[in-house]
Amino acid sequence: MAGLIPLPDADAPEGAPRLWINPANVVTVAAIFDRVSEPHRLFVELKLQGVNITRHWLASGTDAELQAAWDAFAARLEP
Repeated sequence: MAGLIPLPDADAPEGAPRLWINPANVVTVAAIFDRVSEPHRLFVELKLQGVNITRHWLASGTDAELQAAWDAFAARLEP
């Protein structure tokens, strides 16, 4: 069984996580890239079993850094 995945908090020191999700409960997940803001931001939109869709900040930085953050997050969802 996979462990819990931490979701960083943009308002916490160094993005410390305040929420952890169980990948077994993920129904859908989508990457939302905000390239309007500087620095660019990455949000993840999650639908978990029994919970409404939520959106969480995942990373800020360059396009390459955001893609790396998304790839790392998506890899943790794999069974």
